[in-house]
Amino acid sequence: MFTKNKPTQLELFTPHVKNTTPKKRIQGSFFEKIAPYEKNIILGICFLVIFIVSYALGIEKGRKIQTVDNNSNVIQIPSTITTNKVIGKEPIKKANSRIETKQPKNKIRRNLADFKGYTVQVASFKNKTSAEKEKLTLERKGFTAYVIPKNKYVIVCVGMFNNKDKAKISQKKLKRLYNDCLIRKL
Repeated sequence: MFTKNKPTQLELFTPHVKNTTPKKRIQGSFFEKIAPYEKNIILGICFLVIFIVSYALGIEKGRKIQTVDNNSNVIQIPSTITTNKVIGKEPIKKANSRIETKQPKNKIRRNLADFKGYTVQVASFKNKTSAEKEKLTLERKGFTAYVIPKNKYVIVCVGMFNNKDKAKISQKKLKRLYNDCLIRKL
């Protein structure tokens, strides 16, 4: 019984004979190989990624456009300077009188006492020297700043405005430098 089947079975398992059955090749695109529900998941993920990237790029582009619009309100003055020629030159005489530097501060204090309007408070300090430094940095940037002593603190303010709307416009410009600036009455 075993002798009859031995040669035929050995032919099937011999290493010398090559396997003649052809291998099945899966041909087609990537989407044909995956199941239909997986297609929907992959398409959904791709759509979500594209949406997030386009949203982020749109925000960045919008920020750039917004900063350009804020700077477009600035009027540019030509930098050409005309010089006047002096026909008759006279020697400059030294002045004997002494000019006090505290006069402008007194004028500002008098103006603040008389002025009934609005200002933008930028900062408050306990030290007067710190407040003066902040005032100088604001003046270098082109703002009209002044210091007002209030109780234990010294506050730094910018501008004197007759109505609150003009103060709000100035406050929007100052928000870039000072996030917590506020409008107050003088």
